[in-house]
Amino acid sequence: MNTHAKRTFSSTSSSVDRQHKTTSSRLWLFRIAAITVVPVFFFVSLEVGLRLSGFGYPASYTITSEINGRTAVRNNDTFIYLFFPPKLARPTIPFAIPVEKSAKTYRIFVLGGSAAQGDPEPTFGVTRILEVLLRDQYPETEFEVINAAVTAINSHVVLQVVKDLAQHQPYLFILYLGNNEVVGPFGAGSVFSPLFPSLSMIRASISLKSTRVGQALTKVLQAANQKDHLPREWGGMEMFLEKQVRADDPALEIVYHNFQRNLEDILDIAHKAEIMTIVSTVGVNLKDNAPFSSLHRRDLSQEEERTWNHLYQSGIQLESQDKYADAIGQYLEATLIDNSYADLHYRLGKCYGKLGDHEAARQRYMRALDLDTLRFRADTRINSIIRTVAKGK
Repeated sequence: MNTHAKRTFSSTSSSVDRQHKTTSSRLWLFRIAAITVVPVFFFVSLEVGLRLSGFGYPASYTITSEINGRTAVRNNDTFIYLFFPPKLARPTIPFAIPVEKSAKTYRIFVLGGSAAQGDPEPTFGVTRILEVLLRDQYPETEFEVINAAVTAINSHVVLQVVKDLAQHQPYLFILYLGNNEVVGPFGAGSVFSPLFPSLSMIRASISLKSTRVGQALTKVLQAANQKDHLPREWGGMEMFLEKQVRADDPALEIVYHNFQRNLEDILDIAHKAEIMTIVSTVGVNLKDNAPFSSLHRRDLSQEEERTWNHLYQSGIQLESQDKYADAIGQYLEATLIDNSYADLHYRLGKCYGKLGDHEAARQRYMRALDLDTLRFRADTRINSIIRTVAKGK
């Protein structure tokens, strides 16, 4: 083959290779489009169709309405359906504020669960008390103190609320949360929604349910699930009796991690929007609030439990006779067999307190709090996380 023929053959081969590569690239682009664009187009079309048909509910914490001829921002009653079935959803506190805030107005939002809301009577809650105190102290200043707390919610919910409220010119956020991290939505002891293994999955599920498509999917799954173990109506603390969580349960570490991340993200949102924020640790009545429930360690044998019960009951009898030192002796012997029973530590705290050893009493009360298996109160780890995150910001 002469040189000219070789060059022609080489040129033809190069051209074929380029055409093959171009065809291959277009094929891959088509495949990528089929995998991404088509599903997105289908999702958007379905979402628009469901909205136009009136299906579903708005999922933002606030919505705008015309009130007395003015555009106002008000609470959205259906927001809470993102986290609770309608039959179990706790109501938000009604409020309405002008879209355009006066430059002289201080807009303050109080966020958290029932303790922040003032349940069962928010009229006498911290929001109303703060409002009265501010107006009494600064009569010439206009304050809008808004109760944005909801019973039974936790940081997963508050994060979504803060994202919404940050758009409405707040001067101050007051955060008082931590009691419901375990029993609230996506908690280890929740009856409302399951604990997912990762925070990303939780947030993805919230985002999906914010769409009409996600709401439709939720409805279909609920209808298909014949073994619905959700309570039929709000039953207070009794709803959680079957969802007790031990102190050594690995799921608690997930809860603590999620709480810290959520709190950090809440403060980041406030910082970027230049919103002042007060973060408070959660008050817990250690002395007068006995544990809601106690459980023995998992591997306690029947013989060990019999011996433990004998010591425990003996201690109770001695305590009832005001023989506190003797009762402590029986209780301490019981701890050598099983040290994980919350009420045992609470009784030790009572006895130490009666004898004037208040530091020993405090340590036992705190241990009783951390071992309480119905976790309606912020334990020491929750309050430690609040302090750590607040100092870090």
